[in-house]
Amino acid sequence: MAHASPFLVHVGDLVRHGGAPRSHRVSAPVDWSIELSRVLPDPPLVAELVLSAASGGVVVRGTVMVTVRHTCSRCLEDTDVLVDVDIDQIAEREGGDDGYELHGDELDLEPMLRDEVLLSMPLLPVCDPDCAGLVRGTESGLNTSTHDPAGRLESPFAVLEDLFESGD
Repeated sequence: MAHASPFLVHVGDLVRHGGAPRSHRVSAPVDWSIELSRVLPDPPLVAELVLSAASGGVVVRGTVMVTVRHTCSRCLEDTDVLVDVDIDQIAEREGGDDGYELHGDELDLEPMLRDEVLLSMPLLPVCDPDCAGLVRGTESGLNTSTHDPAGRLESPFAVLEDLFESGD
């Protein structure tokens, strides 16, 4: 027997009869990511939602809580952060171009929750607003240039200089 997804919700009563709003809780491990941010599967995602009838669909409102591992775009250190994301979406029988669609009497919350969580992530996360990053000065081994004995900055292309001088 196939295991039902924790994201699937039967909403036939809301769609057909305009039933009273009802609470719905989802708790499931997920593994979603974008660039430098990843939602960790442990602890699992927890969504506290209220489902309400709307003309031709269902309104989904609530909060999703996940733990996200951000890789700092400056120093590349990982930081785990608890994130709360507000949800306020609608799913329709005939989904619009940018909306979510009901499949019969079933609503799959996963695409909606995934989109909202991932859209809340920063494009360039930082571990701390004052993070100085990887390169702290010219003495760092991460710089491509070196210093000559007199303390001047030497070009990484200085080794090519001999090739041009000997080709007279």
